[in-house]
Amino acid sequence: MIKSNAKPPSIPPAAHHIYDYLHLVATLGASEEPLAPSLSLGQKEATRLADKMGMDQESARPWFGLNPGAEYGPAKRWPAERFVAAALELQKRTQCRWVVFWRGGGPGIGGGIAEGIGGAAAGSAAALNLAGRTNLRELMAGLKCCRLLLTNDSGRCTWQRRWGRRWSPFLEAPALR
Repeated sequence: MIKSNAKPPSIPPAAHHIYDYLHLVATLGASEEPLAPSLSLGQKEATRLADKMGMDQESARPWFGLNPGAEYGPAKRWPAERFVAAALELQKRTQCRWVVFWRGGGPGIGGGIAEGIGGAAAGSAAALNLAGRTNLRELMAGLKCCRLLLTNDSGRCTWQRRWGRRWSPFLEAPALR
């Protein structure tokens, strides 16, 4: 048991557990200040992973990403048919290529949206279906290739914002249902 003369901090009961743990490591000489989480992906690795997933960067047609995930499920998720309609309209206006991400264990709603955009199952350039097929680093590489992200997952919005990309969140949009 480690004995310390350090006075226990006054941590509010509603505070995150990280503050208890930071106090514990402070007794060993570490800082009690929390560090912001950081994920990074170098350009060389991003290019390699994007190539592996079939997201070539040579075409003049930009990649737009679509990620319908929402931590709280259908109650906070924009309906699939609205994602499809928005994607088709944007594709008509911009000649973009869509890549569909979905973090669930399988294609889930993302696979249905990719099919709805048209041609993902047939391998068309209209939509690249990566629903349920990426690990975290591959997802980061895919998002980094996208000029725009249509999503209702705030985590993906944070990544896009950090990389200076456009994003369009539908976090709570009951009027759009």
